[in-house]
Amino acid sequence: MFRLSNNIPVKIVLVCICSALIISCQFIDLRPIAYRSKPDSQNIVLESLDTPVSVEFETEMKQEELEKILSVLVDKADVEGELRWAGNTVYFYPLGGWEPGTVYTLKLEGTIYAKDGREDTASLAINFFALSSGAAPYIVHFSPYDGESVGVSPETGGKLHLVFSKEMDKRSVEDECSIDGVSDKQFNWISGSQLEISSAHQLNAWTTYKWTLGKNAKSIEGIPITKIYSAQWTTDIDRILPRVKRVYPMLKSRKLNDSYNWIDTGAPIESGLGHEQGIGIEFTKDMDEKSAFSSVHIEPALSGRLESLSPKTIIFIPDKNPETGKTYRLTVSGDAKDRFGLKINNETTIVFIADIPFLKINSMRFNDISEKLFESDIKNRSFIQTKVIPASRELFVSINFSLPFTPKSMLEKPLQISLEPLFPGTLSPVSLIDIHWDSDFILNYTWAGLMPGDPPSPHYYKLIIPGGEAGITNGSGSYLQESISIFIEAAAQ
Repeated sequence: MFRLSNNIPVKIVLVCICSALIISCQFIDLRPIAYRSKPDSQNIVLESLDTPVSVEFETEMKQEELEKILSVLVDKADVEGELRWAGNTVYFYPLGGWEPGTVYTLKLEGTIYAKDGREDTASLAINFFALSSGAAPYIVHFSPYDGESVGVSPETGGKLHLVFSKEMDKRSVEDECSIDGVSDKQFNWISGSQLEISSAHQLNAWTTYKWTLGKNAKSIEGIPITKIYSAQWTTDIDRILPRVKRVYPMLKSRKLNDSYNWIDTGAPIESGLGHEQGIGIEFTKDMDEKSAFSSVHIEPALSGRLESLSPKTIIFIPDKNPETGKTYRLTVSGDAKDRFGLKINNETTIVFIADIPFLKINSMRFNDISEKLFESDIKNRSFIQTKVIPASRELFVSINFSLPFTPKSMLEKPLQISLEPLFPGTLSPVSLIDIHWDSDFILNYTWAGLMPGDPPSPHYYKLIIPGGEAGITNGSGSYLQESISIFIEAAAQ
């Protein structure tokens, strides 16, 4: 229905007066201008978010003047929109659509003018909603609180917890929530109104994270939140930096089930690293394994692998023994991080020499017990004369080493020692007829086929004992520092 702008009795009086004036004067029209609005009563809910509101007049109006006093308000602020006329009806279309659950007011207040010469005073204020008249959602509680110190993991507070006033549209909340520096957010809805947001990876230590929830986050009714929310937290609750507690030699210990573990030898790393031992590195805090591994460097380069023995301890296992007598430098860089991301910052350096002595020959005995070479005489290109019985033409050599050999080395290494004819070139090759060990220190050889010489025409043979890591080794990491060749003059008895 059309409504009049003043009370009915007054209108009746005015109509009478206007009629009299029209009859007497023929040019003053005081009739009221009737109009009606859509919605036409308070708190109507529009059926969609783009349904326009309108005011329809009984006659053709002066549009420009009327548009000056027609508005739509929300919280006393003008809503942006477009006015369109269709005959005597003016429509208001909101820019971007209405927001559900928001109270809007259609207002027409002031003097209105009809094209037939009439004017009137309008007073219209209609409250309405779009799609839903429910209250807008808001955040009741969030944690960490703004500026709080937390840890780097969800268990230590490094996650965002939001509690809303009502059930939310999950997709819109997830799309509108951002955390600076976190691109791999994980959403865990505890209920329709409670949400936890964490990172798929551990957060960085001593870093500020700011979160924002945009205003397009909506309730399940489609009503957006009342404002943009934002706060921040800092991952600095852990302020104790990790450090290297100690570096030490470790020995592999085999268990009954054929597995093994590593035990502390108790020796100092500077001079106590032995054969087939690893280097244990113990930290004061649980470490990030990848970071701890990448922080370990050894110079000169020593190939090997790193393993984790516990959250605090890693071990470097060399592929082979460090070279005997060589000085090595082990460094743990300051970039090593604990499991919360805190760096050591200070570099740790250890200088060490492997405790693996060179293998030496204490003495060598030849055919006659009196024919001996001792350690001070046993050098490369040493010389000795020994008596050879022409009938048997055999040479017996007994080598007394400075260190014991392992059973495996006692089987493998003797064949590396050889005897070759040297001078004259007409000497025939010799044959090895016996090898045996008197103990794990003493190795005995017997060769046959030697040809003894005489003073005018001496005969020489060369005993070759290979050195270095590929030569004679005792199976416990010790080897001759260099190869040794002994020149033997085979003299007749």
